[in-house]
Amino acid sequence: MIIVKKFKNQIEAAKFLKEKLGVYSGGVQIMAPKTEIFNIFLKDIKNQAAAIIKQDILALGGDAAIHADVVRFKEGKNDVLLMARIVELKLLIKKLKAQPYGLQSIAVDLAEALANYLKPRKEPQVMGILNLTPDSFSDGGKFISIDAAVAQADKMILEGADILDLGAESTRPYSTPISETEEIARLMPVLKEVRKRSNVKISVDTYKPNVAKLALNAGADIINDISAELIDVASQADVPIILMHMQNKPNNMQDQPEYDDIVLDIIEYFKSKIKDLDHVIIDPGIGFGKTLEHNLEILRRIDEFKVLGVPIMVGASRKSFIGEIIGKEVGERLAGSLAVAALLSCRGVDILRVHDVGATKDVLKISQKLI
Repeated sequence: MIIVKKFKNQIEAAKFLKEKLGVYSGGVQIMAPKTEIFNIFLKDIKNQAAAIIKQDILALGGDAAIHADVVRFKEGKNDVLLMARIVELKLLIKKLKAQPYGLQSIAVDLAEALANYLKPRKEPQVMGILNLTPDSFSDGGKFISIDAAVAQADKMILEGADILDLGAESTRPYSTPISETEEIARLMPVLKEVRKRSNVKISVDTYKPNVAKLALNAGADIINDISAELIDVASQADVPIILMHMQNKPNNMQDQPEYDDIVLDIIEYFKSKIKDLDHVIIDPGIGFGKTLEHNLEILRRIDEFKVLGVPIMVGASRKSFIGEIIGKEVGERLAGSLAVAALLSCRGVDILRVHDVGATKDVLKISQKLI
């Protein structure tokens, strides 16, 4: 019998080598790192540096794909794809630290990215969505009374929500902004009542500085900011902030969104935002300035965001891309939403922002046993 064997990490590989194959401990230490091959993309590398990377990684037992211009010794910059095991990458990093053409800096960045990617991840937290709006895409109008909103909050807490996300303004595609006064009037009574009844973590879904400040003073713990502009507010209050990526604004974000490489573009965007920040969480913004294919590409490659070294949140629940795929209206997208949640839980996402807390928690109980 022949099978293709895949290990989820070096720990599992080491256990297999020792217990299944009877490899001695010294051999396990040598061979376990060889079970993991990584493909690492390096962007805009000087051709001279790319040539050195290619030579060094080949000598160590790995490989690198480089542009033909590098081989022809032309001036300029090009991209590089490293293909190597962890042990080879660590040795490469040591070698690059003594090389010219900016390779010392590349070695530092490579070491940081690799450490971030390999950082152990826990079971995702579940954030329950509580829309206090008359016009949200999924449940607009259902929780606009204080009693209905508080009852829904109680239900999600009972189902195991780790965080409640309270939003009082719809930011669905082509939505119209509301005034600060109206947003506060919708939000504050519910927030205060939920805080009075429970110690559950509360995030406030707003992009307005004054609304965020009032919410924090009333007991909110986290700012969930689609604009990624409330960094100063969060820093001053010393609270976590969720920064979302959005191309343009809600009223025009779906007007022909374009990217060179959507995942790389969003990673670059977040790099410019999170530098030197504590308590930051990133959200790639499914459905916010993205086509169906953009959304799917983000979900397929979600683990690439781990190189940033910060928690990742995804809000895909009941969104239109699910409806496009399965042909169902918003109220019939539970199965599609749970399929996405199961995938993301296996790819290292830290927070799942969902409408259906109980069903999602059940899915996580299963998916976490399979990885």
